[in-house]
Amino acid sequence: MTGYGEAAGRAPRGRAGRWRLRAAVRSVNHRGLSLRVEASPALASLVPDVEEEARRRFARGSVSVRIDAAPASGADALPSASALRPFARRLRALRRDLGLGGEPTLETLLSLPGVTVREPDPDDAALRAGALALVRRALAACARQRAREGKATARDLRACLRG
Repeated sequence: MTGYGEAAGRAPRGRAGRWRLRAAVRSVNHRGLSLRVEASPALASLVPDVEEEARRRFARGSVSVRIDAAPASGADALPSASALRPFARRLRALRRDLGLGGEPTLETLLSLPGVTVREPDPDDAALRAGALALVRRALAACARQRAREGKATARDLRACLRG
């Protein structure tokens, strides 16, 4: 049976709560179970757990699961002024040592590697628990949709058999 389920939210607490999480499950007919799980880099370690959850839920079908984490807001992706000060001091010192003029711009500071937050911490237990809970919700929603389709198909087949 075909189905789709989706769940989104934030991790339940702490630093992990700064991340929006999303899980999406798609299923189409297939004679056996074919499972594909994709995850953003910070959630890649969850792939075996997600596969296990999907195998518990489904015995058949081609099932695709996608889990993502993104900053909860644009502001969360940007560092604070106190976090940028050491970078600015170091750039000023480099400019002085190299005999270059001018001040570092905000654009320059934000373009430096490691300054902006791009991925959540993959070892954050709250993030992992929140993501797995959303996967379970998305799997359940997909299973409900598949069951509805199965009932409708059975009803149509019975009507055809009756004549």
